[in-house]
Amino acid sequence: MEDNDIVALLWERQEPALAHLQDKYSTYLMQITRRIIIDEEDAKECVNDVWLKVWNSIPPGKPKHLAGYLAKIARNLA
Repeated sequence: MEDNDIVALLWERQEPALAHLQDKYSTYLMQITRRIIIDEEDAKECVNDVWLKVWNSIPPGKPKHLAGYLAKIARNLA
């Protein structure tokens, strides 16, 4: 699924958007968080916190670059 479609689902508060996000970006976000957080379980928890933050921030925000938006959230939470 394309990023624009995922953002549209998030905008409409459709829960399948989270599943699409996890399928597409979990590995990417784990790589980011593991560079900052040594413990794997803590890194997984941080990635879960990213999903919650994204769910709560769209709407009102509508990011143009979803991967960068997720990476920024992950770095800030880690």
